[in-house]
Amino acid sequence: MKKTIIGFLLASSIILYSCSGKPSEADIKKKILLEYVCNETAKVNSVTILKTEETETIVGNKAYKYTVSGEISWPDGCTEYGTRLEPGRTDQFEKVIYLGNDGDGNWQ
Repeated sequence: MKKTIIGFLLASSIILYSCSGKPSEADIKKKILLEYVCNETAKVNSVTILKTEETETIVGNKAYKYTVSGEISWPDGCTEYGTRLEPGRTDQFEKVIYLGNDGDGNWQ
């Protein structure tokens, strides 16, 4: 019985923490990559969060608006969609991204 209660409390804590926490750096990098060609082979070398604003999604879930800057690279280059990026190409970026919680603790 004690183990069941402890397990329930632990699971509840994890769920509440994931719903109330902010996106991780990995979530932010994943979102940045989605906006680039050959995103499956690109790599975010650095990211700096310049500004964070709390907001909400259309359905009322927690969301964040980030102004970020950093560097992205394509170690193996890219020829997708007629694009020709040489291996080792790097670009600097500064952009605004939005990450919303889907209600299950995932940031998209």
